[in-house]
Amino acid sequence: MSDETGMTSREKRAAARYVWEFSIGMVLFVLLFLMLPNWWVTEPGTWPHLVRTLLPILPLLWAVIALWRHVRNVDEMQGAVLVRSFAFGFAVTMLATLVIALLRGGGIEVPGGEWIIFIAGMTSWGIAIPVNTMKSDR
Repeated sequence: MSDETGMTSREKRAAARYVWEFSIGMVLFVLLFLMLPNWWVTEPGTWPHLVRTLLPILPLLWAVIALWRHVRNVDEMQGAVLVRSFAFGFAVTMLATLVIALLRGGGIEVPGGEWIIFIAGMTSWGIAIPVNTMKSDR
């Protein structure tokens, strides 16, 4: 049975599980990314430094699995919204990548270009979800 939100209890549980699992991954990533260099001091160019540098990726893998599980559990309409949002985020990411690559190829250094690409993709994906949801609710 669905209530005033239009979601069944199964859909609500799945959504709550996704938010919980994804949030855990994101919080652990941010903590490791920001705090690990202070907790574990390593010499650049060594294996421990490489491990310390890449360790924050592990919680992101958890977030990817949470997202995959969520996409498998949503209904067709929500799935279409997510796919359209992913596509928009992907397109913005590719555009940002090309712009930064062309600028660098032209001799213009873009400090933190990787972060600009990441932020552009994630922000556009995050904005596309509610926009696509509003359009699909009409």
